[in-house]
Amino acid sequence: MEATNRAYVFADSVDTFKRAAAAQALAMGSFQRAGHNPTHPEPTNFLAGDATVLTSRFNAAPGATYVDPETGEIITKRSDPDASYYTVLDEFGNAKRDKVYGTKFGILHTRQPYEAEQIITDIFHITTGQNREALAVERAVQDFHRLVPSLAGLVYDMAIRGVNREHFYDLGLHTITKCPAT
Repeated sequence: MEATNRAYVFADSVDTFKRAAAAQALAMGSFQRAGHNPTHPEPTNFLAGDATVLTSRFNAAPGATYVDPETGEIITKRSDPDASYYTVLDEFGNAKRDKVYGTKFGILHTRQPYEAEQIITDIFHITTGQNREALAVERAVQDFHRLVPSLAGLVYDMAIRGVNREHFYDLGLHTITKCPAT
């Protein structure tokens, strides 16, 4: 019951944050209907984002153990239950090095008209698996689009694939992403 209650409180807090961020962006001049031109969209009407893996505070995978050298007791190592191994990719989608261990989050933001002025509009957890990052981004952009109908599009990396772009096109949004060479 306690975990369910915490999950509800967390989800409610995230929803409150998203609504406040959307209201702040609108108040600061982003996503203005007057600037909504499908052939020449304003840069302030776009969301941009990327994902990152936050290093786990503990360097052990869940269930890892060690033997205490003094007592001989088998002790479970402290671990982060949400952490996983993620492959690091270069800008072309090729595996760059060994996997990193941590928790993956996506961050979406909007740029304001003034230099170095941005508003973070969403932060979301990304689970492991094929195309999970793109699906999480789709969900986040769709939620934000409900709050701000004048959203023009998304700038993101190659995690967004053709099927994801089609979904954004169905919502009436532009996408600016790199495409893999293959």
